[in-house]
Amino acid sequence: MTDSTILSFTASNRGKPMLIYSGYVYRLKKSTKKVKYWVCQSNSCAVNVHTNANDQFIKANGRHQHLPAPERIELRDLKHTVKERVENETTSVPKIYEEELARSNLSAAALIIAPLAADAKSVLNRVRRNITPPIPTSSDFDIPDFYRQTLNDLPCVISLLSGKSTDIYIQLLSELEYHAERLNMKFEPRHVMSDFEMSLIKAIK
Repeated sequence: MTDSTILSFTASNRGKPMLIYSGYVYRLKKSTKKVKYWVCQSNSCAVNVHTNANDQFIKANGRHQHLPAPERIELRDLKHTVKERVENETTSVPKIYEEELARSNLSAAALIIAPLAADAKSVLNRVRRNITPPIPTSSDFDIPDFYRQTLNDLPCVISLLSGKSTDIYIQLLSELEYHAERLNMKFEPRHVMSDFEMSLIKAIK
């Protein structure tokens, strides 16, 4: 394969495959078992490229009536790299963008039209939101059966409290008594073991 037929591939903003050949960008029009048909991304340009199923060059047809835009290709590659990191990392979006912009070694022409981190932030934040699980509307969740009993089958309650005041501990004990009655159980502990938590001691007394 000569330099003139070296191919590279990237993806559109929507994740669609894009072919880069001789400084021009092509989108995939259709694909068969043996051949992939690529057309220039400029809607007014009829140039097309054929590759085989393994993305190897077969032929190109036509002549472009517009100039290539290598700086646009540089930016497309930058955006693709940034998007992958945004989807796979928890690093802040502006930091990812600044890091990749610094290491991308863009040409002067590409740097002129490269968006600032603040301008790219809204689009990239939307990318991250699309893969981030929604914030639950309820704190209720089902506990798997395996975690519903201790190894010795002793009754156990795990309580997450909002504080350590006596009033909160009194409320906890009231809840335990209520649910014990609801389950036809008796809540009459003979012994209470605790670290030296004065608020809990007062609540128990």
